[in-house]
Amino acid sequence: MVENIYLFLIDYAKSLLLYPIVNGLNLTFFILLWQGIGTFMIFSLSEFTGLLQRKLNLEVDYFILIFACVTGCFASICFLAGEENEKVYGRVFRLIGIFGIVFLFLIPTTVILGAGIIIPIYSIIMWIINGIISVLPILAGLAVIMPILFFGGIFSIVGAIVGRL
Repeated sequence: MVENIYLFLIDYAKSLLLYPIVNGLNLTFFILLWQGIGTFMIFSLSEFTGLLQRKLNLEVDYFILIFACVTGCFASICFLAGEENEKVYGRVFRLIGIFGIVFLFLIPTTVILGAGIIIPIYSIIMWIINGIISVLPILAGLAVIMPILFFGGIFSIVGAIVGRL
């Protein structure tokens, strides 16, 4: 069992490196799907806990909001807290929902999609650097040979002139 999970993770890491843009879009789709299903579920559950909220005389339905935070359904937190709720608790949960959505969407998607841009650029830059490095021994050889040829040529010309005198 553990061996299969290990092999799956290796294959997934390879697919992330080989097809990062496809996997980034795939991840974005699944996050959107999770948020959509979660929002529907949280709204359905909020009707059941509304009685408990009224019985305990709570201003905000903490049970649902905490459940949404734990399950990662941050879009439903934004909708449940609502724009019209100007109480401190509503604003706090709305901010939690906004930051949760930002981190849930942007960080993994940006990292994976960024790999689709960064890895090719890195490969091209390394190709250029390797090309320069491969030319350096030739340039070093020329740097050693050129003065020898230059001074050897000068000495041979001087020797020819002196020999004629």
